[in-house]
Order: sequence, then C-alpha cells, then structure tokens
Amino acid sequence: MRPLQSYLVDPLRLPAPFLLLCLTLVIASLLSLLALLFLFLWVALSRAPSTTRKSSLGRSAAVVVLGDVGRSPRMCYHVQSLAEDGWRVAVLGYPGTPPPPPLRRSSVRHHHLVQPLAGTLSRLPRTGGLFALVVAPLKVLLQSASLFWELSAKVKPPPEIVIVQTPPALPTLFVVRVVCMLLGSRVIIDWHNLGYTILGMRLGSSSPLVRLAAKLERWTGRRAYAHICVTEALKAHLIRDWGVTGKVTVLHDRPPTHFRRSTVEESHRLLSELCPRLDPPISKEWFPSYEAPHSSPFTAQGDFRNDRPALIVSSTSWTVDEDFDMLLKAAALYERRARELNEQNQEQQSQQQQRQRQLSTPMPSSSSADSLDAPGPDRSPVWSGTGIESTRDRSRRVSLTMLSSPTTLVAATRLPKLLLVVTGKGELRSRYEREIAEQERNWDWVRIRTAWLERDDYPTLLGSADVGISLHTSSSGLDLPMKVVDMLGCALPVCALGFPCLDELIQHGQNGLVFYKAEELASQLETLLAKHPQRSWLATSLAGNSSNRFPQTSASGASSPIVDSYNLPPSPSAASFSLIPSPIIGKSRHSPASDGICGGVSSTTNSSHANQESWSSTWKRIIRPLLAAADAEDAMKEEASLRHRRLAKGVTLAMFRRRQGPVAAGAQKRPTLDGNGRAKSSFDDGERQGRTSSDDYDGAYPDELEGDEADRGARRNDDMIVLRRSPRSYLRRRRSVKKSSLHDSPSYAFSQSANGSGDNDGIPDIHVSAPTT
Repeated sequence: MRPLQSYLVDPLRLPAPFLLLCLTLVIASLLSLLALLFLFLWVALSRAPSTTRKSSLGRSAAVVVLGDVGRSPRMCYHVQSLAEDGWRVAVLGYPGTPPPPPLRRSSVRHHHLVQPLAGTLSRLPRTGGLFALVVAPLKVLLQSASLFWELSAKVKPPPEIVIVQTPPALPTLFVVRVVCMLLGSRVIIDWHNLGYTILGMRLGSSSPLVRLAAKLERWTGRRAYAHICVTEALKAHLIRDWGVTGKVTVLHDRPPTHFRRSTVEESHRLLSELCPRLDPPISKEWFPSYEAPHSSPFTAQGDFRNDRPALIVSSTSWTVDEDFDMLLKAAALYERRARELNEQNQEQQSQQQQRQRQLSTPMPSSSSADSLDAPGPDRSPVWSGTGIESTRDRSRRVSLTMLSSPTTLVAATRLPKLLLVVTGKGELRSRYEREIAEQERNWDWVRIRTAWLERDDYPTLLGSADVGISLHTSSSGLDLPMKVVDMLGCALPVCALGFPCLDELIQHGQNGLVFYKAEELASQLETLLAKHPQRSWLATSLAGNSSNRFPQTSASGASSPIVDSYNLPPSPSAASFSLIPSPIIGKSRHSPASDGICGGVSSTTNSSHANQESWSSTWKRIIRPLLAAADAEDAMKEEASLRHRRLAKGVTLAMFRRRQGPVAAGAQKRPTLDGNGRAKSSFDDGERQGRTSSDDYDGAYPDELEGDEADRGARRNDDMIVLRRSPRSYLRRRRSVKKSSLHDSPSYAFSQSANGSGDNDGIPDIHVSAPTT
C-alpha cells in the first residue's frame, strides 16, 4: 500500500479507473454548468414577458404550491380570484386531490410537477443520518429541477406575477426567485407560517439542520415584490426580525360565500348517507330509532328531531402540531359528567314517582299541622322544604327568576349523547383510531368517528353541526387555523385551543370560546349543550348577526377586536364544571323544531349572511391595489424607457449629421436648373411647400420629417433643448453648416437671393449656381 502523500504529490500514480472516473465527473460537471448557462440565457432572452407585447399575450400569472393543490384552499382562492379578474393562471403543484369546480375553466391551466424516484425515496428511512445526508438533498434537487423547468419553460405565456406559498420554503422560494429574475416577473410570497418551525417540531429547535433551514428561509424570502401574511403578528415578525423588503400586507382568511347554515333537507341528505358509512359502525341501539331513507338519527318528517344526539365536528390534519390527546381526555370527562347527570335524573324521577304515589292515597287529618300540610280541595300543596322539592325544580326556579340577568349561568340538568366526527387525513390517524376504539368500550354517551368527506359535503356538515372544535396549535405562534374560519362562516360555535395570536380570529365569549386544558373544553361543551336541542347563546349570537363572526378589519387589513358587549369571565380551569355565563339568554326563545341543529337556516341568517365579509371582497380590497401598483410601475418604466430611447436616438442622429454635413449628404443628387440656367436648391421647393428637409432639422426622427410649419417650429425648439443651444446659436450653426458645406464643393457657388426674401423662419433663401465652363 502506497502512502496517501505519494498520491497527493503525484496524482498520476492513482489507478487508471479512478483517474477515468474523476475525469468523467469533471467533464460531466462542466457540461452540466454549460447546459445550465445556456438554459438561463434561453429563458432570459426568449421567454421573458418583455420580449412580447401584453396586448397580444393577455395578463398572465402563476400560482406555485409545492404540494397537493386541492388541499390548499387559500391558494385555490387565489387562483379563482385571479381568473375572475381576467388573468390567465397557471397552477403548479403535485397531483392528488381533484381541483374545485371554479378552477376547472379554460383560463386556468394545471401543471403537475413530476416526482422522479418518489416511490424509491418514500421507502427509505426518514430519520437518522442516511435521510439527512443522502435522501433529503436528493429530494430537494429533484424538486428544484422539476419546478424550474415547469415554471420557466412550460408556463405559456410567461407570467407577469408569481404567487408562491410557503411553507414549504425550501427549495420553492429559491427556485421561484431565480426563474422570476430571468423572466422579469414579480414574486409575491404568501406566508402561511414559518417553515423551519415545522421542521423544528420533529428534529428539535436546537438541531443544526433547523438552524440552517431558518437562515436559508430568511435569505431566500427577504426580497420580493410583495409579502402577504395571514396575521398581523406574522407581518410584524417579518418586518422587525427579518427585515423583508417590498410591500407587506395582511390578508386574513375568510370563508367563501357558499359556507352557511344547512337546511333541513341538506342535513337529512348528508346525515342519512354519512351515518351508515361510519367506520366502525355505530349500533342502532345507541341512536334513536329511525328508518332510512325517510328518517335519520337527526331528522324525521322534514324536521330536526328533539331526541337527536349532539353533533360535534373537529377538522384536523392528524399531525404533531394538534393535541388530539386533549380531545380524548375532554371526551372522557364529558362521558363521566353525562353519566352522573343521567343517574341523578333517574333518581329524581323515581323519587317524584314515589311522592306522587304517596299523594294519591288519602291522609287522615289528626292535627292542625297535618291539616295545614295536607292539600285541601281549594288549596294547592305547600312544601316545607324538607328535601321534597327536586334539585331540577330548584334549578329551574332560580334560572327563571334570574332569566333577564346578562350573567346567568346555564345549569345543565341533563346532557345529550355526543357524536364527534373528526375529518381529515394524516400520518397519526391510525394511531388515534386504535386509542379511540379502546376507550369507547366503557363509554355509553360519547362516540368518536373519523371521516373523509367530499368537497361539497364538508360545508354541509359544518352547517349541520352543533359545536366545532379546533385543536390547532401553531408551530410558530404566528398563524391561524383555516378550519376555524370555515366554522365561523357556517355560524358554528367554536371551541378553539388557545395560542398567542388566536385573538385575531377568536374573541373569547364573543364569537367563540378559548380553552387551554381538557377540563376547560369539557366545561365549555356542557355549557353549549345545556339547552340541547335548542340553540345555545353563542349559536344565537353568531346566527343573528354575521358581523359578530369575525373581528372587524380596517382598510389596511389590520384587525380590531369585536366590541365587548358583555363582561364575560374566562373559562374555569378546574374540573368542577362550573359553567360559563350566557350573555344573551332570555332575550329570545325558540322552539326546538324551529332551531334545528344549531338553529338551521332562517331568514335572519340568510339576510345577515349577505353582509358577511367573504374571501372575494377581502381579496379585492387587499390584493387588487398590489396588482394595480405593479401596473403603474410598469407604465412608468415603459414611459421612461421610451423617453430615453427617443433622446438617445435624437442625439445620435444629430451627431451623425454634424459629421456628414447636410448638403454634402444630398449632393449626390443632380441639381435642377431654373430659367436662368442656375441650379435650384432643394430648400426653395422644400420649405415653401411646407416640408422639412433632412438638413433643416438636426436630431429629427424619420417619422417627424414631414409636417406643417407649427410642428416644425416645435420640433426645432425641442431639438435646441436636446442640443442645449440657444435659438440664436442654433440659427448661426445652421447657416455656417450650409455655407461651409457649399464652399467645400468646387463645382458649385452659392449666393443669396437679390431681394433677400426668406421663408417663414427668417432665414434667407440660398441659391446654388451652376459651375462656369
């Protein structure tokens, strides 16, 4: 074995196959760089929007999602809004969920990014050094190549703007910025969250890869034409900590217009199909009796049932940033509380039946006291308060006397059965399904089922539910859950897990409830379902006035809290199930049939829904000014470029004519003779007929050489301004140029006309005589 130093001193001593391999790698690297350089030049020269006219191409935009486009509702709304404004939109993303119907139009074209070796990479381990050193860089390289080729070469016409979603930030932001630099397009980054914080939840915030990802994301995301943020907190972070450049605005998520309360017919159709498809199936003994398709566990005879279970919906992505264990614990607490109340009610009913049997037997009147206690024919029974009155009666009596109080507690005397439907897909779904099946063996009042709904059925389910639950916890503390926006759009009362910036969407006690522990969530469920199947106080507030559903936003996009109409204390943290005050109880009463599931659809709801701020109106208020500002900048740049080109062309022509001489350039033409045998200059006929010859006006453009006298005078003034000469020096220069040009030619002689006549600009006529023989 030769020492390594000998190979370093003389590389030719290396084995021939190794040298050949190194040479092949070097040549391949050079060829790759050369091909990449030619690709960049081709993109920059032939694909840029500046090489063609906007009038022939139309407005073109691209929306980039390095993921499943169908599962990115915010980006789908961007595409829909651009297409409705007359843009031709190219959508770049991975195939998967079918796009929504508004994206299936001729002006929207879908570009599916290829995933080479996707099956092979998915079988490799995702943890450990192998994934970090080999798999991850290879995956990033393949994603970059696919995205670069589709965006730079396949999108036709080349886009004027590119809206890119982040996360994922790497390699999306870097590739998009390179392509837009070559095409001359503008980059608009839609910040949903910070990508490195999601990676930190898996690897830990102290991991070197997380720190590297944070630096790369900051470097690639700092510069853009505009930055769109989902919260004010994220906007402040990007400006204060990252120092981003460009326009920074906030576009809060808002539901589309078709999110609303469901009608009885819509709820019956969906729930009749959904209940039999639940896996594992729920026994018919747990549900109230029904006969499909005429009735369902929730509807019967064209109306909502009074004995229906409460329907709770939770939308989750089954990821580590959502604490599903808290929901399981709250469900267990609800089960225990419902069982206790049911046992108390059964005991009270048995006591009441026993009292009624005792009252039905005749009692002897042996004393005056007994006669006072015994009901007479014209006297109602008077109870001495020795425990004969039931707890339920006392609670009713107290609540009726304090019905008009704005801080009355809604005491739950009974709780309904609870069906919790969890929608969504994710990697942790199978794990929690096993835990749910194990805990449900001892449950009688709670059932939890997972479901994956079609896009059209999802808003119907939200509009049919009684309560919505959000378990979203932001990895950065700077984003908001989109599922809560959908729930509020359907006027669904929401219980949301709290985190720092949630108050931009949920105001506790106004348009939702915020919890931090499982005990608080169980207490809030008891409060909202205390009057089931009638509306809860929160459902009545949301359905009665759509302006209460979302915090009000100013013209700049900043959100302001909802007006605090009621002084509502925070939710209790102990497991005592003390209830939350009901601000509007007693102000309106509804029958269970008219309420429906959380109220159904009423005329008030439909009329107020029209005043709700939807995604379309928010997009027009926030994004349209950004696009208009871009158009104004393009118009200013085009005007300045045209002005500079005209100035440079005029100066160039002026310098050229100064060198050539105006008459010398036209001396090649044979002069015409007048009646005296003298050569007649072109100045005589040209200027008298209102034309301007090339030697008359230095710096004139070819399309400006003909015109009337007024236009010629204006052009001369412009020319003098360009050449920075006064009118007198301009006239002297023009005379001297003509005289010197004629004197330099020995074949001709010039003379001024005898009568000194001149044209309109005051310059005497010049006659050129023929040479003497």
